[in-house]
Amino acid sequence: FWEGYRPATTMQRRAAARGASAAGGDHILPLTTADVERNAAAGRPKHDANGSTTTRAAPNQDSRMKLRRRKRKMKRSDRRRKRLVARAIVCSCLLIAILIVLALFGRGPLVRRSSRDDEEDPIAAHVDTAAMSKAYGYITADGYAPLRRMLFTFGGDDNNNELSNPDAKCDDSATRKLLNRDKLDTSLALGLHFLTQHQRPAGNFDYEFDWSSGEQSEDDSQVRQAGALWGLSLIFHDMMDHEDEEASSSSPSRDAVLKDVTKRLKSGFEFFRKHSRVLNRPIADDDGGSALAGINRMRYVTYLDAELNDQGTQALLCLALVDFLRGLGSPVQAVRAGLTGDDVEEYRELLDEFLPFMVTQHSALSNDRFASWDELVAAGTRAIDSGIWYGDRPKGSEQTADLQMEKWWDENIFTEGAFHSRFNLLGERIGIPSPYYDGESLLAVVKASKYLGPAYAMLWPLAAGTASSLHEIHVVEALSKDEDSDDTKGVYQWLSMSLFELSTVTFGSGRKGRFDLPKALQRLYQVEQFGYWLTDLAVWMVDVHKTLRKGKNTGYAYEGIVPAFTWSAHMIRVKKSGQINQKAIETARKLHCTINKGMSKLLSWQVGMGAEQGDDKWDGKTGLGGVQNSKDESGLRIDVTQHQMHATILTRRYVFP
Repeated sequence: FWEGYRPATTMQRRAAARGASAAGGDHILPLTTADVERNAAAGRPKHDANGSTTTRAAPNQDSRMKLRRRKRKMKRSDRRRKRLVARAIVCSCLLIAILIVLALFGRGPLVRRSSRDDEEDPIAAHVDTAAMSKAYGYITADGYAPLRRMLFTFGGDDNNNELSNPDAKCDDSATRKLLNRDKLDTSLALGLHFLTQHQRPAGNFDYEFDWSSGEQSEDDSQVRQAGALWGLSLIFHDMMDHEDEEASSSSPSRDAVLKDVTKRLKSGFEFFRKHSRVLNRPIADDDGGSALAGINRMRYVTYLDAELNDQGTQALLCLALVDFLRGLGSPVQAVRAGLTGDDVEEYRELLDEFLPFMVTQHSALSNDRFASWDELVAAGTRAIDSGIWYGDRPKGSEQTADLQMEKWWDENIFTEGAFHSRFNLLGERIGIPSPYYDGESLLAVVKASKYLGPAYAMLWPLAAGTASSLHEIHVVEALSKDEDSDDTKGVYQWLSMSLFELSTVTFGSGRKGRFDLPKALQRLYQVEQFGYWLTDLAVWMVDVHKTLRKGKNTGYAYEGIVPAFTWSAHMIRVKKSGQINQKAIETARKLHCTINKGMSKLLSWQVGMGAEQGDDKWDGKTGLGGVQNSKDESGLRIDVTQHQMHATILTRRYVFP
């Protein structure tokens, strides 16, 4: 360059280049006044040949501009190339992920299992999958190898599985993949195995067992012991359900399981018979007292001779007897279970002793248990013997019979009161009501009056009225003080199950072989009110109590959520003013999503269904079928397993029938 050249800015050079190219000449840059003066001082001309105060650009300026353009093109090309590579990597990762999923879960030819794989597979080796839904697959104690656990982990890792996130949007097609009937069948089979293997020779159960260390806990709970027996009875009833022809069909493996479960139930009932006392009527009537067999004596639990015993223990023992007797719906069923007619009568008489004592813990009844029970029986006998309960209304007297039924209902319904929570060794009522024991007692009354024939039908007004009372005490009043009340949480599943039974009734069929309310009560008995309370409680459990966010086992919640889903699904089909029940649709979708998310997570906390992942020392037997109270706790408590197995039964029956 010559001395007069002044480097221009980038923008100036670009503008000058564009101008020169347009003129077809060299790149010309204008001189400033200072440049002209410097040129004059140096003896150079102030003007060019055309008289312009300008100076000629450097000879290589054009090549530099071209170089810059080439560099810019190269940079753009590099950016495009990097984008293409990134897209290729993403697509490759997606393809690999799809192939892995298909290889693990698909049924196609991507991964073919050898005969050796089939032999070593835990499910194939120890569970008769073809008969699982019929017999729950009798699992032996020979072992359960922890192979390919990924196949049996249904909840997934909280950090990797979007659907395990309680805030994730619920998509029906996606949530259905989390849970299915086969998984529930397998879980129930394992749970049955755990309960039977952890029953002691005396008839009670191991309270808590650590499957990782092999240690037994020294703790105990009389209520949870009775609850474990009820859990075993629920499984027995589900297996014996004579309304399901396929499930009740006989097979050698199924009958062997039934007889084994029956033997263990008998052992449990005998344990509580031994640890109980009898309360005799002070002076027996000459006619034998009440029409109900065994009413001259009542029986109450004295668990290991404890000075104070819980109403919840008495109630859960009654529930165990009720569901056991429900399963024995016919002499044929009794024979399949290995029982005779005398055996069935023996357990009916045992219930006739335990149940009246439990019912007369009600605070609305007097302290004289026998007098209170006699009043209940007498009122029910009048309604049933007169025929008005079954709708027997001679021509011309329909209105009179209906008025009699309405009067009987108003006189016998209990709209206030709860249950005393405890009793002492003398059988005296003590203690303030407990939300847990109130709910357990109500459910026992509801089930006995609904499923065990006319002998207990007279308890239905007591059940319906007490349900309203408990809803007011433990829900309405409790939530007005605390929107996430512990009282409401305590009564939740018990009240929900009771409301479901109260809302699923028929009127006026006149069938004496089953429970049926008189048609005259259809106006007084508000079926839908019980159903709405049921669904409102479930929505509270999901939205306020936030059951999906809990780190502990929430199997108890689904004992109420599943019945609420069932009721909502039923209400979808009930049209009002020709309109679809949109609220029922929304509620059913919410509850269905919650059931799939929550139950799939809980299944993965069961030993044999994913809880044993990462423990290479597990022998395939220890703790098999037990359910952990959280993802990382290895203790297996009987009540946790019992609640989750009942939730599994309900989910199989109503969500995956």
